[in-house]
Amino acid sequence: MSCAVLIRETRVKSARKNHICQSCYFIRESLHNCWNRYTFSEKKTIVHLKRNNWQIKKGEPYLNQFIENDGDVYTFKCNEDAHKICEKYHLYYD
Repeated sequence: MSCAVLIRETRVKSARKNHICQSCYFIRESLHNCWNRYTFSEKKTIVHLKRNNWQIKKGEPYLNQFIENDGDVYTFKCNEDAHKICEKYHLYYD
C-alpha cells in the first residue's frame, strides 16, 4: 500500500466552469457520524455546498491539487473550506 504524494497545489481565484468538489464526497460520507462535532461555521459551509449540489460553481475559488499515487497522477479539485473540514476531522482515507 502506498501513500499519495502532493506534487503541486494551486489556489484558483475564480472557477471558469462548474467542477465537482472532490472533498465533498468525504464530507457526505461522514455526515451521520460527525454532524454534532462540526462548528456552526462548518455546518454553514456544508449547507452551502449541499445547496450547490456538492459542486464548485463558476466564479467560486477552489484548490487544484496535482497528486501522484501508485504511479498514477491525477488532479483533485475541491472547495478550500471543505478541504479544511476534511483535514481537521481526518476524513480523507490513507
